[in-house]
Amino acid sequence: MTAAQTATLLSAAESDPLHALWVLLLFTGVRIGEALALQWSDIDGERLTIRRTLVRNSDYSLGFNEPKTAKSRRTVTLPGIGVSALQQHRTKQLRDILATGSNYQRQDLIFPNSMGAPLFHERVRRRWRKLLHKAGLPQIRLYDTRHTHASLLLAAGVNPKVVSERLGHSSIVLTLNTYTHVIPELDQQAATTLETLILKHG
Repeated sequence: MTAAQTATLLSAAESDPLHALWVLLLFTGVRIGEALALQWSDIDGERLTIRRTLVRNSDYSLGFNEPKTAKSRRTVTLPGIGVSALQQHRTKQLRDILATGSNYQRQDLIFPNSMGAPLFHERVRRRWRKLLHKAGLPQIRLYDTRHTHASLLLAAGVNPKVVSERLGHSSIVLTLNTYTHVIPELDQQAATTLETLILKHG
């Protein structure tokens, strides 16, 4: 998505029960399985640590695995909008836990189902498709929130090494190969930046 489309989506998502999840995905670039495996103990202020991922087993049950690669185990900084969204989400979740009572499964998950158990990926994807329709946006994959995050950062001139580390890529080469469509724009920025730097001293 473009920056304008992303802003439109976030506006449409303000009243959505998974608002905090959409904010997290778009502003951190984490994989959906990583997001659904997050526990409140993984949050320390504005720091979010990825320690595991939610997977669907061969019998269709859900379980937790180690992250995809060694680099996938990482810490990502949340922007203010992410911290605020999670705080609001936590407040609502605590009210829901009290209302549910002893039947609630206390697994410390940030994004569980209504009973505290892990949330199925497909249920999240269905809500995502409905949100896109509500926002009047093209139907894109939920995974494309990750691509949106990376593309917008690179287009804004953020160091590719930083983007690579936020995504948990095994190497910066993977990041650059994946987002080659942004490279021409970065090259133009580099030329303009160098020109400005030199000419201001002329």
